[in-house]
Amino acid sequence: MTATLADLRDFDRAHVWHPYASMTQPSPTRVVTGADGCRLEVDGDWVVDGMSSWWAAVHGYRHPVLDRAVVDQVASFSHVMFGGLTHAPAVELARRLVDLTPAPLERVFLADSGSVAVEVALKMVLQHQRGRLAQGRVGGRRATARAAEVPRSHGVDRAKRGVTWGPRATVG
Repeated sequence: MTATLADLRDFDRAHVWHPYASMTQPSPTRVVTGADGCRLEVDGDWVVDGMSSWWAAVHGYRHPVLDRAVVDQVASFSHVMFGGLTHAPAVELARRLVDLTPAPLERVFLADSGSVAVEVALKMVLQHQRGRLAQGRVGGRRATARAAEVPRSHGVDRAKRGVTWGPRATVG
């Protein structure tokens, strides 16, 4: 059975909580049924996607090179968790990134979104600061603070930093 646009909208409204939406009074959603280049088919009409799927579809939709890469990858495996595992595409991407960056930037952390990348970067900064405080050094001089007294990070007021707790906490 193929659901109608109304069926999809009704089920979505009753059961799906969208990012940045009110839990009790959500705005109406529109149903995407196709995508091509920079356009989306929304509720039967083609519109330009000015947000590029929240800045993630920089090459547009259905780009032939990207679509081919997805098909080729799915032929081997679609996804593998990265905790304690690795695979050739990840190693090759890391190698290419290391080759592009100047020394001493020789380590790569792969993340699935910008907000996760910011979250991990914040945790790395805090871990580094805790390590420096534990060694009694901060900013090239002796530290008098205890390891638990980690400097606070700050961000740009009302800037978009993602949906995970750390990035959201930086936006003032």
